[in-house]
Amino acid sequence: MMSKTFEYRLLKASWGIAIDIIGDIVFFESSPSSKNIIGAWKGITISLKFSDQLKSFLSEPESRFVRHAILLKKEVISTKVASVGETGILFNLDAIKFNLCDYQLEGIYVAVIKWLESELELEDIESINPLYNTELNKYEFPGIVFPYS
Repeated sequence: MMSKTFEYRLLKASWGIAIDIIGDIVFFESSPSSKNIIGAWKGITISLKFSDQLKSFLSEPESRFVRHAILLKKEVISTKVASVGETGILFNLDAIKFNLCDYQLEGIYVAVIKWLESELELEDIESINPLYNTELNKYEFPGIVFPYS
């Protein structure tokens, strides 16, 4: 499958968050590599593979936010995989691009959720209603628990 680019944009103030996710999603019957498995749900294997370039680009917290977003949605992901008659899914991420001037760590989580919705043709799997906090000069995402530690 060819990699596609998903663009997440959030602009509610004088600055925004802009994150591009480049990758593809592959359904499979048997795991292509057990080293990429990050979880399972009701017999469905969930795998994540970062390109070598992306591994060297993302910080540990950014990588954790990507994994966290996918695993928090394992139930809906597994239901989708089962609906197409497969037993596993592999998320191949080639790149995640962002400009540090238009970036906030929490945006990675939100961008991954929106990417999942788009690529897997899912309904709004998480209600995300960002607010811009002018005092803190950052976006807040009420109701979302982020994996900071």
